[in-house]
Amino acid sequence: MQTWLPLLYAFAAIALLPPIVRWFGLRIQRLVFVITDSQDAALYLYHFILLPGTILHEVSHWLMAKLLGVRTGKLTLMPVRQGNVARFGSIQVGATDPLRASLIGAAPLLLGTLAVVAIARWRFGLQLVAPLSIEMLGQFWRAINSAPDALLWLYLLVSLANAMLPSPSDRRSWHWVGLGLLGVLLGLRLVGYLSQVAGALAPRLAPILNAVTLVSLVTILCDLAVGLLAYVTEMIIGSVFGRWVDEA
Repeated sequence: MQTWLPLLYAFAAIALLPPIVRWFGLRIQRLVFVITDSQDAALYLYHFILLPGTILHEVSHWLMAKLLGVRTGKLTLMPVRQGNVARFGSIQVGATDPLRASLIGAAPLLLGTLAVVAIARWRFGLQLVAPLSIEMLGQFWRAINSAPDALLWLYLLVSLANAMLPSPSDRRSWHWVGLGLLGVLLGLRLVGYLSQVAGALAPRLAPILNAVTLVSLVTILCDLAVGLLAYVTEMIIGSVFGRWVDEA
C-alpha cells in the first residue's frame, strides 16, 4: 500500500483541481464585472492574469507536436468567448494517432508541472523527494514570508498552475491510451509481475508524483484564498453600490 500512496495523493489532488480552478476564474470575472459592468473587461482581465500560463500552455502543445513530428498551424493567444465558455488561446495541430495526440494534449500539464516545481525548488527551496507533509507546507509558508519578491513568484506559480490543465479537446484521445495502460496493468497482474514492476518504478516516480501533489495543493490553497477575497469584495461592492451579477 505504501508504494501506491504517492499515486493516490497525486490523483486526489488533480481531481480536486479543475472545479477549484473554474470557481476561481468565476470569482475573479464576477468581481471585475461588478466593478466595470463589462463582460469584456472581466474576460480580458482574467486572460491577463493567466497570460504567463496561457503562453506556456500553447507553447507546450507546439513543442510536443514538433518533437513528435506532427504538423502545427496558427497559434493565437487572444481570448475568445464561445457561449458561456471562454478560450484563452489555441493552436492548430494536424491529425495524428491517439498516442501522439494524447502526449500533445498532456504537454501543458507536464511542462507546467516542471515549471512550477522549478520555481518551488529554486525560489522557495522546497525538496520534493519526500511525500507532501505539514512540515513541507510550513517550509513553503516561511519561504513566502521571508522572500521580498515572493508575491511576484507566487503569482507566476498560480498563473502557470491554473492554465496547465488540459482542455476537453486536449483529452479527447486519452481514453484510448488509458484503456491501453489498463490492459498492460491487467496483463502484468495476470502473469504475477505487477508488484515487481510497481516496486521498481515507485522510487523513480515518487518525486514526480510528490511534485504534482504539491503543485495541485498550492494552487488549490491560493485559488481558495484569492477567490474568497474576491467574493467578499464583490459582496461589499454589491451592498454599497447595488451592483449584482445576475445568477441566471
